[in-house]
Amino acid sequence: DLANPIGMMLSAAMMLRHSFDLSVEADLIEKSIRETILTCRTGDIFEDGLEPVGTLRFSELVCEKI
Repeated sequence: DLANPIGMMLSAAMMLRHSFDLSVEADLIEKSIRETILTCRTGDIFEDGLEPVGTLRFSELVCEKI
């Protein structure tokens, strides 16, 4: 529960956009990540004033925004 899942999520968005021509879906993933990092971050990119979360919780928060 320590790894940052953002790279994997953005890779999935890139796959949707470039392999399957699903730009709307890719945009949703990217937007959800941008919104989530405004309030919380995993330990490797943590900043004061934000909520520290693990991999699973960060992923859940991104999925909730989608």
